[in-house]
Amino acid sequence: MSKLDFPPAKHEVENQLQRMLASPRFRNAENPSDFLRLGVERALEGNKTTGHVIADGLFKGKFIQGESADVRVTAGNLRKTLAKYYASEGSNDFVIISLPKPAQDKSIRPVEGEAYTPQFSYNPRHETQIFLRIAFRSLEQSTYSDFDRASRIFADILGRDPENLGATLGMVEMCCKCADRRWENPDGAGPSACKNVLANLEKRADSYWRFWAVRAYLYKGEEKNELSSSFYEKALALDRQSTESYLPYIEFLVDTGRTDEAMVLAQAYMNDRIEDSTAVAQYGQILLSVGRGESGLNHVQTSLTMDPGNILAHETMAAVRLTQRDLKSLAVHLLALKALCDARSFERIAKFLTDAEEQYDLKGSIAKLLLGTNGDSEPIVKP
Repeated sequence: MSKLDFPPAKHEVENQLQRMLASPRFRNAENPSDFLRLGVERALEGNKTTGHVIADGLFKGKFIQGESADVRVTAGNLRKTLAKYYASEGSNDFVIISLPKPAQDKSIRPVEGEAYTPQFSYNPRHETQIFLRIAFRSLEQSTYSDFDRASRIFADILGRDPENLGATLGMVEMCCKCADRRWENPDGAGPSACKNVLANLEKRADSYWRFWAVRAYLYKGEEKNELSSSFYEKALALDRQSTESYLPYIEFLVDTGRTDEAMVLAQAYMNDRIEDSTAVAQYGQILLSVGRGESGLNHVQTSLTMDPGNILAHETMAAVRLTQRDLKSLAVHLLALKALCDARSFERIAKFLTDAEEQYDLKGSIAKLLLGTNGDSEPIVKP
């Protein structure tokens, strides 16, 4: 899963700052509190905070060339106070405000304005962030019920917090993934509604890589590759590492003929998630899509060795066995999918295979296999 690093909204940071300053821990730490307030307020206005700014604001211009000792000491005290706050009374707060950690190597000096400029992130221990991770993990899976679960989680979060960026972008990603699979979107939204949502987000999220990556993904679904490419370039400029580990971007490179570049990133994607059977299966799918069949099958089979219940791997193997006209092996994976999936998800997977069978001169074969998979006289799904 690409990292979920959604930036908090301005009002969320402001609320968190007031919450912290009102706490006994910060009320009893005057200099760190003033340091925190000054840095946060400047950061929210898009300004970095240098040692000179802190010295002028807190210590009436007292400054030793290079940096004021008072500034360094107060910054160190603030880091300690923040650590204690989030380890105790602030452990479940929604937003985390932090100062960059100083380099271990004292000979390395930070870029001017970076050491004392606060950083903002969502607390991964907060309930909302936990549910967001569950929802995005569901989107990486391969059944309709996974997508429906993600939809319900996103909708619940947005019901409580209509401006939640993670849930909003998640809804758009789900729309894209449903379009990839030619499934109806559980929440009913189509590409036009998603475009409107993204347009309304631009002012807030135009400096966030994933906003542009999701926008590119949406337009790729309409085969507007030039526009999609321009959006991915914006995402890469903002955060190359995160964009290059975004699976739809890797797939975009494959679809637009940049195979060598795609395979380097796909290998890195899998290596970062080597213990995740879904990532191994996804890598196998990419290998298959670029014509590296033997290696692709080996990786999909490896994912099944890691997790015999991996639905994505079984579905991929079923599709491959269909292309190979190997009905005996196909039946094995249909049996597994029937056992692992809920009825509506299995019906959609079976329909995909049924729609594809004619081009391999196998029309009607899936229906026959489905009649026999559980030994009943009735088919598992209607052909």
